[in-house]
Amino acid sequence: MKLIWFPENIVGAGIFEEKTLPTCRLAVETAIVRHGTPLFLPGWSESWGGVIGVGVVIDRLGRHIDTRFAHRYYSHIVIAVKARPDDEKYLAPEYADAVFSHDGSILVSKPIELGEIAIIEPSLDFGNIEELTGKLDKAVGAASRAFTLHTGDVVIAGELGTLPLMPDTRLSFAIGETPILSHKIK
Repeated sequence: MKLIWFPENIVGAGIFEEKTLPTCRLAVETAIVRHGTPLFLPGWSESWGGVIGVGVVIDRLGRHIDTRFAHRYYSHIVIAVKARPDDEKYLAPEYADAVFSHDGSILVSKPIELGEIAIIEPSLDFGNIEELTGKLDKAVGAASRAFTLHTGDVVIAGELGTLPLMPDTRLSFAIGETPILSHKIK
């Protein structure tokens, strides 16, 4: 399983062009926290934040997927939270790759039906759903130009915002009463 994350802000202007490949990061499988496992914040930074992203889980094998056909390669979306230190030192470019994929630092929700995205609590600003799906399609197309996408791969189309991560709390997102992401933070 691969997790491909496009770090740009997806709520803003379009970032994906057909002829160029935008910056993306590939996370190692061990960076993803399994369901039911706590998120352990390392002690090498005083404060931590969570970057929230939205993406898709790939349903079928694909390579060089045209954007207009990308919707055929996924049926569910996911919310991802990437733990990152708030310390300016670790936000510098020379640390960016190492900080991005350190073990046990990315939370990925259960798959969500696209129609249910508007009712996720706590409320997140996903913008216009048609615009969001267009950006998800562009992200899948861009990712497939760089990698062969396999069933189960996750493509995160960018960042929605940030939230603070505090030790000894619980990070939860739910659709109504059904939790889609719930992890203790230690």
